[in-house]
Amino acid sequence: MFEVYLSTIRKMTIFGRQYLSLEFFQRLAKSDFIDNMLFLCARDQSSGKDFRVEDVIAGTFNVVKDGVFYGRYWGCLPNKSGEREVKDLHFETCYWSAIEYCIQHGLKRMEPGAGGGGKLQPLLHLQYVVFAFFFM
Repeated sequence: MFEVYLSTIRKMTIFGRQYLSLEFFQRLAKSDFIDNMLFLCARDQSSGKDFRVEDVIAGTFNVVKDGVFYGRYWGCLPNKSGEREVKDLHFETCYWSAIEYCIQHGLKRMEPGAGGGGKLQPLLHLQYVVFAFFFM
């Protein structure tokens, strides 16, 4: 999760600030709060049912608590053969898969995190779709 987080911080040289450290992630993994964390990811190759961290090429880490999904940090990594990251793959993990998770688990609200101008338009459109599912 830390490498995925750092990948975005490194790309956002003007706006990106590293607030979280490797130690934060290590402590989080050992804490009781880990039960509220949800890591959605895309993998380069199928490892079958086994999850292998080296297959992760994009992901987002989120908090799910009291029926609310909170999303914030996402990132993309080059695939194992060193090729460039897949363009816009982070939208799959931080929006589309997140929305699917919320619907499948009956969550009452999704808070996707901060968004810039490029994210605002798709989010406004999706907001109506997601809320239509939640309140029908």
